[in-house]
Amino acid sequence: MKRKQRKGNRWISILLAALLAVSMLPGCAKQKAEETETTETKEEGKTAETKQPEDIRLGMIVGDLSNPFFLTVKEAAEKRAGELGVSITVLGSKTIEENVKAGEDMIQTKVDVMAITPFDATGNIPLVESANEAGIPVFTIDSTVDGGEVVSYIGTDNELGGELAGEWMADKINGKGKIAIIEGGSGSSTNTYRLKGFRNVIDQYPEIEVVASVAANWARDEGLNAMSDIIAGNPDLAAVMAMNDEMALGAMEALKAAGKTQDVVLCGYNGAAEAIQNIYNGDMAATVAQFPEEMGRMFVDAAYDIAARGVYPDTDHLKPPVYMVDTVSANKAMAAITDTDMKLDYTTSVKADKRYRLGMVVGDLSNPFFLSVKNGAEAMADIMGVDITVLGSKTIEENVKASEDMIQTKVDAIAITPFDASGNIPVVEAANEAGIPVFTIDSDVDGGEVVAYIGTDNVLGGELAGEWMTEQIGGKGKIAIIEGGSGSSTNTDRLKGFHSVIDQYPDIEVAASVAANWARDEGLNAMSDIIAGNPDLSAVMAMNDEMAIGAMEALKAANKTEDVLLCGYNGALEAIQNVYKGEMAATIVQYPEEMGKMFVENAVLTIQGTPPENRHIKPPIQTMSTVYLEKIYDSLQEN
Repeated sequence: MKRKQRKGNRWISILLAALLAVSMLPGCAKQKAEETETTETKEEGKTAETKQPEDIRLGMIVGDLSNPFFLTVKEAAEKRAGELGVSITVLGSKTIEENVKAGEDMIQTKVDVMAITPFDATGNIPLVESANEAGIPVFTIDSTVDGGEVVSYIGTDNELGGELAGEWMADKINGKGKIAIIEGGSGSSTNTYRLKGFRNVIDQYPEIEVVASVAANWARDEGLNAMSDIIAGNPDLAAVMAMNDEMALGAMEALKAAGKTQDVVLCGYNGAAEAIQNIYNGDMAATVAQFPEEMGRMFVDAAYDIAARGVYPDTDHLKPPVYMVDTVSANKAMAAITDTDMKLDYTTSVKADKRYRLGMVVGDLSNPFFLSVKNGAEAMADIMGVDITVLGSKTIEENVKASEDMIQTKVDAIAITPFDASGNIPVVEAANEAGIPVFTIDSDVDGGEVVAYIGTDNVLGGELAGEWMTEQIGGKGKIAIIEGGSGSSTNTDRLKGFHSVIDQYPDIEVAASVAANWARDEGLNAMSDIIAGNPDLSAVMAMNDEMAIGAMEALKAANKTEDVLLCGYNGALEAIQNVYKGEMAATIVQYPEEMGKMFVENAVLTIQGTPPENRHIKPPIQTMSTVYLEKIYDSLQEN
């Protein structure tokens, strides 16, 4: 089966979409405004009249306030307005008529700046034009209009969100099967772009059949009815994409009633708390998480800058973050934040026809990453009824010796985490000569015959980290890199991806790039030396979380935690906890448990004559930042 190749640029744009919002968080838009001394608007030759905060009146018309998404926009906007000392009126609307009437009333009362959530890209144009005639700057939130003059659209990159959902779903159903789409409203730009992004991906899979694409007008009850009809006509349905969480939750109830919850993969869109709770509980599979609270804050900050300073945003699209939240990522985040055991789904459709003996040699088992690989492999082996021996190693000599011992005992398949892309070739060749299928995990080798490399796309991970960092430091400043080991393909690929982005910024200086051999204590020492020679350091990229946590301790000792941005790599639970607490800024999250599971499944399949189609088996990868973690935690703290 041919599958669509994922392009790094799309995933980089995912991070850009998420991180542009960070530059517009409360205070950042204000800072940009303070740096601009002029009161000129972006319209040449026009100057805005400015007011004191207590004299500023803002207006906002959103959708139905019984929808948690719009209620969150409202509450965040009101909170930010209170912090800035301005007044705001936020009204909900259930129809385009209510929406237009509320907007017209705000224009009559002469608010200083207003925001509208259009119900129809064309139907709301006259309202925008009326505001233009009255000289009131207009923002749109969550949906756009096709005419009139709008300062900026504040909303998720919905086409990108749709692509995320499409990629996720295609992977989940292995690129084949019947799927259904539950749309919002055909006149809405939100629906149009989400649908476009989703179809951009799905339509590239010839074995995926879209059997239904019906509107449910963003409503839970209509989502339930639509899903009931779709199930009745398609008992072999594989998956459903609902264009918001309200419709997804309705669809979920219909799937429950039909006893289809475990058979049909259901994805929503918005990241509503109730949806995330159901994902965590296993009743939904995923949601594309938006951050409506950021939309409300962004509007108030941008409107304040216009009304108080005459300063307009320098972009016509202000983008809050967008992330994919599924059961795996929700469990990972919650396990880290609450310091509890992860809830992992170790179900599998692969059956072992006898009790095979598998072997695995990984890195140092005192490293939580390799311990998680081990735990995942052992749990899956137990479920599948096969035996596995997992050994750790701290040096290439230990690694090779342990692998040679497993070859001598004639395991049925072996997995190796190479310490050196060249140095580990002989042991792979030895396994080849013994007729033992070989997999590599987390790092690859440059020779010998390997069935598959099971590991994150580390070049892509490095690119994600590079894009994140350049956005955070505004494309300029001194940065440092703490590498792992120069002979490791993992380090090489992460470094390659990171530099492919960073090197495009002439105002970014790499002040140091030093090896700390993946170890916490060496990360601490390296960071201490770097700080001593570079007191004006802006950011640090550590190529694993162990080194990052060591670097964090050095930054704490130097009172530099608030001054230097620190990004790690792996998504270790301790690192995620530190991100949540604000002591690290981000980590590129891998799922080592999945790597262990993937080896056992694919080893059994290979032994039984059906090796994997792809030479590179890729577990998930994503960025975890404070905003994302707070979203998960706030949604699940009732659990």
